[in-house]
Amino acid sequence: GTVVKVDRSVDLALILLPIPLEAIQTASERPRIDSEIVVVGYPYNIAQYATVGHVQAFDGYSMFISAPIVPGNSGGGVFMQLPDGEWVLVGVVSQVLATMFSPIPHMGKVVDITTIRKFLNG
Repeated sequence: GTVVKVDRSVDLALILLPIPLEAIQTASERPRIDSEIVVVGYPYNIAQYATVGHVQAFDGYSMFISAPIVPGNSGGGVFMQLPDGEWVLVGVVSQVLATMFSPIPHMGKVVDITTIRKFLNG
């Protein structure tokens, strides 16, 4: 792929791929605290895997979630199902949270949809 745009301050990159892909619908706003979310990624670069959790908090451009994530989930989509059954992107995994001694695999930091929209439109 070709790197089109990068913003290291929010941990996002836009990459143009030479293959056709289906468009992903994006949420019009941030989910609410305690909204159920699903994270889809490739943990440890093994296989596509989905985990379920909830939105725990917001801090600036970040959304903190309780879905289990591990290395390899970074860059993966975070989705929420709307009342009409449609699934929409609400964020992109940025990192597994960690303490001084070890990762906390049940808590992740996510770039939220409002920041993603600003990045894409700015």
